[in-house]
Amino acid sequence: YIIMCDVIEHVRDTTNILKTLGKKLKVSGLFLLSVPNVAHNIVLMQILKNEFNYQDVGMMDNTHIRWFTSDSFKKKIDETGLKLVKHDWTYMTPEYENISHNSYDEFSLFEKEVLLKHCNCHFFQNIFHLSKDVNSIEASLNNIDAYWFDKIKIIHPNNTEQNIDVFDKNVLANIKFIAPEQDVNYSLVINPTMRMRGFKNISITAIDVDNNEVNITFTVENAICIDETYYSFANSVILVNVDGGYSDINISFEYIDVTDDLLKSLLQRVQ
Repeated sequence: YIIMCDVIEHVRDTTNILKTLGKKLKVSGLFLLSVPNVAHNIVLMQILKNEFNYQDVGMMDNTHIRWFTSDSFKKKIDETGLKLVKHDWTYMTPEYENISHNSYDEFSLFEKEVLLKHCNCHFFQNIFHLSKDVNSIEASLNNIDAYWFDKIKIIHPNNTEQNIDVFDKNVLANIKFIAPEQDVNYSLVINPTMRMRGFKNISITAIDVDNNEVNITFTVENAICIDETYYSFANSVILVNVDGGYSDINISFEYIDVTDDLLKSLLQRVQ
């Protein structure tokens, strides 16, 4: 393997670097590159506000001297003689970047629709698997399906946080009870990463002092509810109110993707 993680955007002669390293690659090997995606919404949101603010790290790193979309980098690969084996991505929503104009709340409904409907909006990095000859690759890769990736933040009553990374559409989160003798409030913050997010089949149970499972009531904020499915542009919050006397709380739900037709319908509802 030759691995080049977030390097190529820092060099001037991109084609020559790729050609030079490609000569070192075995016929059965793989050349793996990650490249920031300039078509990510964190960039487009800056431009919509007539800004292009650099920062010390992240997508707008002030040492970036080259910018690529997935298609423009594929054209660069064609110039090197290397073959594209696979194109993959990593996902991240704009609010994770510590930069101005990183929230969809700052934009009109029309702007939100434009931002959220283009297919590369939350592809933070493009990942390219290259080879000399796609028919003679002996190396194997285990692909992680990051399509359902989210970061779930559980806020405890004493303001401590518990973060859970999610790699599947079926989610189960466990909360260890802090003060079982008191009535407490928990909040589960869900950060959608792939366009708009929908989630359904929410179930919240707790184990009481007699080791019995009981259902817990909850409310959902920052979401549109249609047919018992909740939809959110940004952070959704599930508020859980718990009486004293429990040990563990289990929260489960299922993610669903939002199609273009459903997105259009939801936008009409909020208008």
